[in-house]
Amino acid sequence: MPGKTTVQVQQSLWSRRFLLELIVWHQFATGQTECEGLTQRLEMHFNVTASPGELVARLNLEDSLLMPPALTVGELEAWATDLVDRIAEAIACCKQ
Repeated sequence: MPGKTTVQVQQSLWSRRFLLELIVWHQFATGQTECEGLTQRLEMHFNVTASPGELVARLNLEDSLLMPPALTVGELEAWATDLVDRIAEAIACCKQ
């Protein structure tokens, strides 16, 4: 897809419990204002907003950076691995 794509994992404020969200921005190449196929694919998994020349897709990862005091290193590793897998899966749907 011609243009520039940026992917970011963002956490909310502490008052919103450090919730995580995956955000994908795509700025279309000069002269291209949208890609209907991409928008439709993303809408299956993401909350999509589009404007001329730009598309923003957001996915609530339904997870938080809040960690219980008794969290072990193994549990942290498993959580991080699962999170990375979910992010990779979401990004893969953008490339199809």
